[in-house]
Amino acid sequence: MTFPLICPVCRNPLTWGNVAAACPSGHSFDIAREGYINLYKTSRRSKNQPGDSRDMLQARRRFLDSGVYEGLSDHINAQVSAYIRDAYTKVTNILDAGCGEGYYLGRLMACLSN
Repeated sequence: MTFPLICPVCRNPLTWGNVAAACPSGHSFDIAREGYINLYKTSRRSKNQPGDSRDMLQARRRFLDSGVYEGLSDHINAQVSAYIRDAYTKVTNILDAGCGEGYYLGRLMACLSN
């Protein structure tokens, strides 16, 4: 399925596959098990921007799973749900740009599917 995103390397359209989004030029972006795609190419990272370590990712997941931000997430979900209900009949795409690992988007998608 083609969706309205372009490849950040060559600007060709991206096509969503089972495990990755890819462009006709062969640039590929893996789909994380949580369902998001990181469009930041790993090869572009320098030692000054290495990304999060496995320990940091696990610590963040434990913190988010503790429920500290559930109230904020629930409030955001209520606001977005009301907006979608009032403005659109069907939403097919939601872009969560630069928002970490997709915690809020994952909870929003669960909320919208109920």
